Amino acid sequence: MGGAPADSLRLRDPLPPPGPPARSGRSRRWERCRRSPRRVACPAGRRAAAARAREGGPRRAASAPVRRVGRGAAPHGPEAGGGRWRSPPLPARRGPRYKATVESSGRELAETGPPVTSAALPVEEPVRRLIARLGLGSLDGSELSSHPGRNDNWSGVTDTGAAVFVKKLRGGAGESLRRYRRIMAFERMAGDAPGAVPHPELLGGDEENRLLAFALLDDVRSGSELAADEGFGPELAHTAGRTLAALHRMPRRADALPRPDPHPFPPTEDLRELPLHVYLGATGAFIQAWGLLQRDRPLLGALERLRASEDGRFDVPVHGDLRLDQFLVTDGCLYLSDWEEFRLGDPARDIGAFAGEWLHRAVLRIPVDGDAAEPLAGALTHEQVVARGSRELGRVVPLVASFWRGYREGGGPAAGDPGLAERATAYAGWHLIDRLIASTRENGRLSAIVRAAAGIGRTAVLDPGGFVSTVGFGEAA
Repeated sequence: MGGAPADSLRLRDPLPPPGPPARSGRSRRWERCRRSPRRVACPAGRRAAAARAREGGPRRAASAPVRRVGRGAAPHGPEAGGGRWRSPPLPARRGPRYKATVESSGRELAETGPPVTSAALPVEEPVRRLIARLGLGSLDGSELSSHPGRNDNWSGVTDTGAAVFVKKLRGGAGESLRRYRRIMAFERMAGDAPGAVPHPELLGGDEENRLLAFALLDDVRSGSELAADEGFGPELAHTAGRTLAALHRMPRRADALPRPDPHPFPPTEDLRELPLHVYLGATGAFIQAWGLLQRDRPLLGALERLRASEDGRFDVPVHGDLRLDQFLVTDGCLYLSDWEEFRLGDPARDIGAFAGEWLHRAVLRIPVDGDAAEPLAGALTHEQVVARGSRELGRVVPLVASFWRGYREGGGPAAGDPGLAERATAYAGWHLIDRLIASTRENGRLSAIVRAAAGIGRTAVLDPGGFVSTVGFGEAA
C-alpha cells in the first residue's frame, strides 16, 4: 500500500487479514478463515477482528503483515514466542476524521418514529438543577415526551406551568462542547438582530453537562412531516428562503466565533482513505458505497475543488445542517431550529441543502406512488422510470424556485455573488450523495433507487453550471 497511513484502509487495495484467534477449539470454519488470504472478508474473521477492536486488543495495521512467531520467523513484540500470534500496535489516530462524520451524516435515520410519552420517563439530576436554576419549577411528576434522535431530550410542562424542551448533547467531550458553543454563538449573534431569524427561544444552558432548555412550541409540525403530507407548499418555501436570507445577513460578531471552524463535509480526506476501525464496523452497503465513491476520481476531484472554494473566502453565518426537519411550523409561523453546526461559511451550503432535500424526496418517490396497483421499480420499463422521474421533479422544482425567489427578495447575497447559484447546485448534488452514505448505516445492500439518486447528485457536482435552472436556481425563478 506504499506510503498510506498504517491506520487507513483503501478499498481498492487488497483486504488485509486481521489474524486468527487462538488455536484451541477452532472449528473447521475458523481453520478455513485462517488459511484464506482475505480473512477480513470471511464473516467469522471479520467478527473476531471487530470484537478485538472493541475490546482494545491487538489490531493489525493495514500496511503491516501478520506473521506467526515460530521457527524462522522474528517476533513482532517482546511477548511473542511459543507459536503465538503477535502484531504491531496500531498508531494513534490523527484526529476524529470520519467517525464524527458518519454519526452526523446518518443521524436522521435514528430520528424517525413517534416520541415516547410517559409520566415515568427518568429525569437526570443535572436537568432538575437547570430547570430549578432558571426558576421554571420541576418536571417531576409531569407527563414527559422524548423524541428519537442523537441527543437525549425531555419535553413537558413544569409544576409552575412552564412548557419546556430540554436537550442534552451526546457525543465525545470535545465534539459535544463544540456543538454546545456553536449554539451559544448563534444565540449571541441572533441577539444583535432580534426577530430576524425566528427560532425556539433559549431559556438557559449548562455547558458542563451540555444541557440546553428551550421554550416548548405548541402544536408544532416539522417541515419533513408537512412535505410527507403535501403540506409544504410554494408559500412556505418562499418564507423559508426569506428566513435563510435573514440568517445569511446577520451581523457578524468577532467574539461569537473566535476561531476557524471548517465544515467537515464533504469528507474528502476520508473519501480517499477509509479508516480501518470504520471498515471493521461497517455494513455491506457502506462498503459497497465507499468502493463506488473511492474509485470515482472525477467526483473526488470535484468535491475537493468545492471544499477548496470555501477556504477563507466566506464569513457568512450559515446553519450548516439544513434539512426539512429543522423547519418547525406552528400558528402560521416558521421557525428554524438545531444550531449545532452553526458557523461562518459559504451560504451555498444551506441553499444547496434545501434543494437537495427536495431532489432526494423526488427520486425516492420514483419506484412507487399512491397507486398501489402500479408495479414496483424493479418491474418498470425505462420509459416508465423516466416519466415518473420527470413527474416527481416537476413537483419539487417549483418549490425550490419559490424558495430561491424568497431568498433573493429577502436580501440574500445572491446579487453580489455571481457564482452562488452554481455552487449551491453542486452542494445540492453533494446532499444526494450524502443521503447515499446515510442510507448504508442499517442496510446490507444498496438499493437501486438510492444509487440512482446519488448518480443524479454526481452529475450536479461534476457540472453544476449545466443544471442551475434544472434544480430551480435559474434567474427566471
